[in-house]
Amino acid sequence: MHESMSQYETVCAANRVVLLGASNLSRGFPVVVRNVQQLLGCPLEIVVAKGHGRSYGQDSSFFGKKVCGILRSDLWAYLERNQCVPTYALITDVGNDILYGVAVETILQWVVESIERLHRHGAQVVMTDLPIDPIRRIGKMRFRLFRALLFPACRLSLETVQARAEALSRALQQLAKDKNAPIYKVKEPWYGLDPIHVRRAVAVAAWAEILGQWTDLPDPSPGPGSAISAVFSWHHFKWTLSSNGMAARPSRQPSIRLRNGVTIAQF
Repeated sequence: MHESMSQYETVCAANRVVLLGASNLSRGFPVVVRNVQQLLGCPLEIVVAKGHGRSYGQDSSFFGKKVCGILRSDLWAYLERNQCVPTYALITDVGNDILYGVAVETILQWVVESIERLHRHGAQVVMTDLPIDPIRRIGKMRFRLFRALLFPACRLSLETVQARAEALSRALQQLAKDKNAPIYKVKEPWYGLDPIHVRRAVAVAAWAEILGQWTDLPDPSPGPGSAISAVFSWHHFKWTLSSNGMAARPSRQPSIRLRNGVTIAQF
């Protein structure tokens, strides 16, 4: 599934950020954008594949909205067409695929492929670990409610999910060493009754810590002011439906250009 290359507009930026994730990235996106601007300055190119329930390697659906896997998205074709600039990448929300019944070995292969593709673009890659401590302490009743609301097709037991989460976490930690992609261990106090989503009250501090794992960051060069809230106003987006019935997506990329030199391309 690839957009026409004519849909990709020219971008001139000093730095590029690539963000791969699911619901945590979606919920925290305004905070993430603000943080990367503070870290890297402007002009800045942000390229993101996110979405509630997003899988890394297969099509998924969240409350009836279908979306392709991150590895199958047009993000990679978009990266190919742009100039080489210093690139910083984040891989997060890896655990979703456990609830889709995907084997740990397969999830790990998808993460490896993501890292290798990003490294081909010279990206400095950082990953986040699964929230193992909150997953360990969730009770059976709360797990069943959580599973029914967010992953209604899942029939895995709590014990199976916990065991696979532990195994994936261990594998990611080894992968971080093997692939030079540091992994950040998220903090238990960031989570409440919901064992996988960072609480909004701590989102600013949490994302600042996660994104601060990139090393050798340049001194930021701020551009002219532009209201960051404008990034998330619906009238800034032009949505089209793809021919195969997948989720709506912006018709041209980048879908947002701000006056301060920030562009955002979403896939």
